[in-house]
Amino acid sequence: MRTKDELTAELENLDQATLDRYEEYFGRMKPMTDEDVMRRFLFAYLSIQTSWEANVRLYLRLRDLSWLNGVEEDLRRVFVEERTGMYNHRPARIWEFGMMWKSNPSVLHRIKGESWEGYRDRLCRTLIGLGNAKIGFAIEMCWPEADCVCLDRHMLGKFFGRRNPVISSDQYRALERRFCKACKSRKPGLVRMALWDRMKGQSSPAYWADCLAA
Repeated sequence: MRTKDELTAELENLDQATLDRYEEYFGRMKPMTDEDVMRRFLFAYLSIQTSWEANVRLYLRLRDLSWLNGVEEDLRRVFVEERTGMYNHRPARIWEFGMMWKSNPSVLHRIKGESWEGYRDRLCRTLIGLGNAKIGFAIEMCWPEADCVCLDRHMLGKFFGRRNPVISSDQYRALERRFCKACKSRKPGLVRMALWDRMKGQSSPAYWADCLAA
């Protein structure tokens, strides 16, 4: 595993100008309504075990949330038409999430006095099918200042030397705290997304995140 100093050095290679661009970009699409927040969590659900290209295609089909007034079979049909695979399990999880949110939008509200980690942990218990990393991803897209980040297999491998992405919740939280501490005064969500995009050879999040603006 990399040392703390090596991890800090990796993060310090990320220049402030890049983070300023990311802050301006995501600031323009900051979620303002319950529906906006729900869409970020929907995007996180759609990102499970799929490419960013398929994630965007699915999101563009579902972002108007009209499927919440239909039936589960119609939602499943979207996955079949987009040829994303996992045609039963994934739509079922997203349908369950959608119905939960429709009946109680406050399920995604952060409780007064609740820490970001506590908020994420509560959602891990509430939102079936979303784990630490994907809930961290949704939080990043909504509130990049939060001390919660998406440590997916790419991040775990490159920055923590973890060849096996399967780790316990306690291990995840320890690495997350280490990552956030190394960010110092910079917003962890912006740092994490910028590093992930850089691993993809991209200098802007527009290639995957432009779909969130509408």
